[in-house]
Amino acid sequence: MPFLEYILDHLVTCGAAEIVLAVSYMWEQIRDHFGTEFEGVPLRYSVESEPLGTGGAMQQAMQCLDEQDIVVLNGDTLFPVDLQAMLEQHRDSGALLTMAVKQVEDAQRFGRLRVDDRGTVCAFLEKQNGGPGLINGGVYAINKALFERCRHGARFSFEKDLLEPAVAEIRPRAFVSDAYFIDIGIPEDYERAQQEVGLGGRRGLVS
Repeated sequence: MPFLEYILDHLVTCGAAEIVLAVSYMWEQIRDHFGTEFEGVPLRYSVESEPLGTGGAMQQAMQCLDEQDIVVLNGDTLFPVDLQAMLEQHRDSGALLTMAVKQVEDAQRFGRLRVDDRGTVCAFLEKQNGGPGLINGGVYAINKALFERCRHGARFSFEKDLLEPAVAEIRPRAFVSDAYFIDIGIPEDYERAQQEVGLGGRRGLVS
């Protein structure tokens, strides 16, 4: 089963009413596989005519939705957090951005986050020696006003160009989860996902 299907399945399980996929190169293969709905939930495609970076792609895709608060997930990461609880915390806090974070035994590959005792992300630390720490899980609840306050061009990295430089201004809220986490961005973890996610069954890893 395609990795993206696990992510879509989790969105549906959490009650998503509409899903927009930010796509670019060879995106037609994704459309041909999934079509215009997934388990009864409408699927729309925000197609980049040229590479926009993660930030530009998110900014364009959000224009397809009327809601002010949007849940955004990385397409190469499976982190099945309780999205309804995360969105509720996000709205109650009045934050522009809430990030799902996870405590891991070795944060070297991802870099650590510094979170204060109020649950605010206050720093992104450089990738250093191995050891335990909180990492960014690649799942966000975002108020559209974030992009109005922190303006960029059409093409930019959400993490490197917006989030990390402006963390003190944005004051992201941390939503800590111990849900299963895997990022298939390197061959070793891609192979691990083939075994672990596959063995979990279609809904076995969703919490």
